[in-house]
Amino acid sequence: LQLRVSEDERARMSAEPEVQKAYFRQLFANAPEGIVLIDNKDRVVDANAAFEQLFQYGLSESVGQTLDELIVPEGRRSEAAELSAQVRSRVLVDHETLRQRKDGQLVEVSVLGCPIELDSERLGVFGIYRDFSLRKEHERHLEYLARYDALTGLPNRFLFEDRPRHQLR
Repeated sequence: LQLRVSEDERARMSAEPEVQKAYFRQLFANAPEGIVLIDNKDRVVDANAAFEQLFQYGLSESVGQTLDELIVPEGRRSEAAELSAQVRSRVLVDHETLRQRKDGQLVEVSVLGCPIELDSERLGVFGIYRDFSLRKEHERHLEYLARYDALTGLPNRFLFEDRPRHQLR
């Protein structure tokens, strides 16, 4: 059985890797989430504009630095090391945590980390960051309103019913 491939089909097949690269570059560049590519030593290789905006580091400041040095607050280093270890062992990481901007401000983020592999060899890691500080602030406000009167700030009935009796004395 001989397979016949038209010239158009051959041209399309040879151009396919370039098309896939173009799709990837557009997705990477235009994604609303901050995306960073890191190598096997946790050094930044590339970052998109959303990552730069979220953490306030330009690409030239980030490349070659470890991700921990850039955005992980001191008190979160062991957590970050654990997340890195999970990704290195081919576990997809989906975690909510705090990270630090260049100006020192902490930001609540969702982190998605996944390994980049080619022929079963790990080339690096994708880190995808979504700022959800505003959502968390709204959640805290709603929780407050569920327990306290919005006008007076006094505890409401729900708060008293929710607390064990020994705390009310």
